[in-house]
Amino acid sequence: MVDSNNKVLIPIIYDELSYFNRFIKVKKDNKYGLLTDNNETVKALIYDDITPLSDSHGTEDNIGIVFTKGNQQQLTNEFGSIITPFSDYRFVDNKLDYLDNMSVIEKDGKYGLFSVKEKKVLIQPIYEDMYERIYNDSILAQLNGKKVLIDTSGKVLVSDLSQYAAIERSNNENNIIVKTNDDKYGVIDYKGKTIIPAVYDSLELQGLSNNYEAVWGENKAPLLLYIVGKNGKHGIFAHNGSVVAPIAYDYIQSLIYPAYLAVVKDKSADSETVGEANNLGLMNLSGKVVLDMKYYDVRTNLYDPEGRLYAINSHKNIVETYDKKLTFIKTQSLQAFIDTNEWYKE
Repeated sequence: MVDSNNKVLIPIIYDELSYFNRFIKVKKDNKYGLLTDNNETVKALIYDDITPLSDSHGTEDNIGIVFTKGNQQQLTNEFGSIITPFSDYRFVDNKLDYLDNMSVIEKDGKYGLFSVKEKKVLIQPIYEDMYERIYNDSILAQLNGKKVLIDTSGKVLVSDLSQYAAIERSNNENNIIVKTNDDKYGVIDYKGKTIIPAVYDSLELQGLSNNYEAVWGENKAPLLLYIVGKNGKHGIFAHNGSVVAPIAYDYIQSLIYPAYLAVVKDKSADSETVGEANNLGLMNLSGKVVLDMKYYDVRTNLYDPEGRLYAINSHKNIVETYDKKLTFIKTQSLQAFIDTNEWYKE
């Protein structure tokens, strides 16, 4: 390596040379070391490998450096200061996502968890696998052939989830979406209690809000509902498992803001698209239809803090405008509405 004046900073004696974190990683005679860009030795040429330990949030940030000698590894911080001595633990990069300052460790084919921040093993490597982080720092793992849910301290939350083909990460910190081997969906809590039985063909968690600032920020938690489908019909559950709307609708879709659900109950047999027969209406969060099912579509503009709703009747070529409490404002032609609302055309 030379500077812009051709002054040699690092002599041409290495088989490989590359930038590495704050240092220069060099290789010679199949051994690796670290130098500063002024050719000062940070770590001698004695290692079989030197790799970064990445941040698990998918960023390019590193939370440490892993040095390998034979079958042993040592972890240092980004400056090269020792966090762990050499041991049989191996640090597994990017095994689990979204864990702050933690790394999966492996020993003899079993997995555990290490806290880089606390410089200690949180979970001994006793698990056959660690699949993914679900939510709220809970981890889906395998022990003695069974799927288990544990937290980052190693506490077992649910002792056996083997009856489920998939445990899905959810944005609801209280519940977990599960899928059976025959592709049926349901919801359980973090103690394994059934919230929604796993008998549905589809299940989606929806977040709705009547607070405009909460739509674009994180200052207020959204209202959570599950839209489920079975045998071509759909219904709604609250996040606690109570029924909001029975499995009786041909179509349900959340509007997000303001907090309503677009619904169709009796889809015309010859209608190719939802609402084509002008049979779409609005349901509130209590499951009551508050706007008759007689529209082609109901649209909102997420950039409108007033939360106005536009109910489109394609048979009559009109658009009815309502405020977010569904107080009627005005009626205009569909063409006039299109001409004066650029967001709708887009």
